[in-house]
Amino acid sequence: MLLKNATLNSVNTKSIIFAGGGTAGHVNPLLATAKKIRSIAPDAKIRVLGTSEGIEQRLIPEAGFELDFIPRAPLPRSLNMNAIKFPVRFLSGIIKCKRIFEEHRPAVLVGFGGFVSTPAYIAARQAHIPIIMHEQNASAGLANKLAAGWADCIAITFPNTTLPHVEKQVLLGLPLREEIEDLANVVTDEKKRLELKRDALKHFNLNPNKPTLLITGGSQGAVIINKIVAVAAKKLTEEAQVIHLTGVGKSDSVLAELAKNGVDLAKYKVFEYLDSVQKAFIAADLAVSRSGAGAVSEMSALLLPAAYIPFIVGNGEQKLNLAESESVGGSFSLDQHNLSPKWFLETVLPLMKNADELAKMRDGLRKIQRVNAADEFAKLILERVNG
Repeated sequence: MLLKNATLNSVNTKSIIFAGGGTAGHVNPLLATAKKIRSIAPDAKIRVLGTSEGIEQRLIPEAGFELDFIPRAPLPRSLNMNAIKFPVRFLSGIIKCKRIFEEHRPAVLVGFGGFVSTPAYIAARQAHIPIIMHEQNASAGLANKLAAGWADCIAITFPNTTLPHVEKQVLLGLPLREEIEDLANVVTDEKKRLELKRDALKHFNLNPNKPTLLITGGSQGAVIINKIVAVAAKKLTEEAQVIHLTGVGKSDSVLAELAKNGVDLAKYKVFEYLDSVQKAFIAADLAVSRSGAGAVSEMSALLLPAAYIPFIVGNGEQKLNLAESESVGGSFSLDQHNLSPKWFLETVLPLMKNADELAKMRDGLRKIQRVNAADEFAKLILERVNG
């Protein structure tokens, strides 16, 4: 039983603390899991540790969960003012976590990686609070690498995840947002998938008889993808239609390029961000996207074939996230330096018009579709807390 080593004055078996934040990639699976726990065990007391700068400062309270702010202390990569301030911020984060743990006496800490998780993991270990973690990427982040040896259980998204202590790991997939999960459970029926697709195209005022391409660089957008597809847009829209998610604050340059080239905006829909992004996933025949764990997991769950352009900054996780979907033929990738308008016209456009090939890609994705990770992870947490 997880609670046997806890040393807080009296552990509250109904108290669960989550740690993770900064980006939607950390916050969305955290929220999906917390909501499942709330639905399974309504009396559970759930708190979240996050930052005041990240997307969690809006999303967590909106979902009805208590949020405690921890000082943002990313590991410095060079000697600058952030490096000088890092030790104090990091130590204050650990102290803040300890105070929260002492007040709420959690039965377990559930970490999703990121800036917040590292001080939370250290504080939990010092307080002998059991740790359960989830790693979203195939190449694990620093926080989860550090604490893997301390964790009682590690849930992973991809079978090729690189973390030590394999014996602690369980392959669940990424906990999906409820609206994605609900659709994913329906699209396995091809007739229903096509009905949803028609409704989604109607939502965007697009032609149901033309192939539809989704362009997205993730929640932050991808400037290089935006620039290149905008150049190819005129010829693309001669035979197809496009839904383009530019990222917040990045639509003006795209719209300017489209206007310069005389692109018909009835065939090329531009949005900075969509709260109901699942409608775009359902409407599209093919996506061109960055390959963050969230994008890969959600598109795979919704059986959306994709061409991925892995982000070249970081520890290579975006390329590694693709190994499984590429192995079953559900996606393919292109190195960013090979991205060009010609690629869109000579590779992407012909594929969009090839119904048989797209069907094969969807069939491949069916083999790796993981829909219920949030439910499975929530039950895993509750089972281990309750013994």
